[in-house]
Amino acid sequence: MSQNVLELAKKRRVNYKGIYWTLGRFEVISVFEAPDDETATALVLALGSKGNVSTQTMRAFRAKEMEKILSKIG
Repeated sequence: MSQNVLELAKKRRVNYKGIYWTLGRFEVISVFEAPDDETATALVLALGSKGNVSTQTMRAFRAKEMEKILSKIG
């Protein structure tokens, strides 16, 4: 993980959780935790604007969050 990426994340109050090198479609997966979806999106847009990375986001839910969501369907 480059120092520039970590600085961009820190400036936006986004916590870097880890990096994983993978086999298959994605070469690297970086895990970040942001205070909200808007902040996460701003970080991804800032990274993508540099032109040397492509990004894909995936929203994940903790068990308590999913319980709350599921309670709304039934």
